[in-house]
Amino acid sequence: KRLGDQIAQSHPKIIEFLHDPSNPVFLCYPSDDAISVQEAMERVKSQSKREGENQHEQHYAIDNDLTQTENAVPMNVVRKKYTIIFIDATWKYAKEMDSKSIENKSWPKHMIRIKLNPEKGECGENFQPRRFDIRTPPSINHLSTAECIAHVLRIVEAGLGSKLGPERKDDILFQTLMKPLDLMVKTWRSFSDKRK
Repeated sequence: KRLGDQIAQSHPKIIEFLHDPSNPVFLCYPSDDAISVQEAMERVKSQSKREGENQHEQHYAIDNDLTQTENAVPMNVVRKKYTIIFIDATWKYAKEMDSKSIENKSWPKHMIRIKLNPEKGECGENFQPRRFDIRTPPSINHLSTAECIAHVLRIVEAGLGSKLGPERKDDILFQTLMKPLDLMVKTWRSFSDKRK
């Protein structure tokens, strides 16, 4: 399998959207060239800011009034939405899917590869080693898809400065996303304990 095998025919607009360079796309996969989520967001932000400044300079150069453009970058340019791809498979199969997509040049050229590094504290205080212990991961840095989604979205929300009253919205989001996984692991353990 590779990116687009099942959706290219039925939903070509999704593939078209992913390959549009104006839409930032991240792939959460721990490859050697992957960077942290924060670094990827910073890269997109600085690139968007440069593009916005160039647009403003061109626009205001016509009016010969460059004094108004100082620090004038529109919010919709700096605060782009991110499309984040997660490969939901076993580690072996995820590696095969990534390799096939690279081989067939299916990934968007502008895509930024991101990774989580729990050992370096990138997952924050909410990180629990081997939380999804139904399967044994190759290392502490190998997380289940659900954990990756929750951690990445928490980091993105925190990076956007989302707050909700006294509690941070990113923490609420993380806990909400983790509840089904924790319940599934708890249920699996109860069946496993009964068999012993």
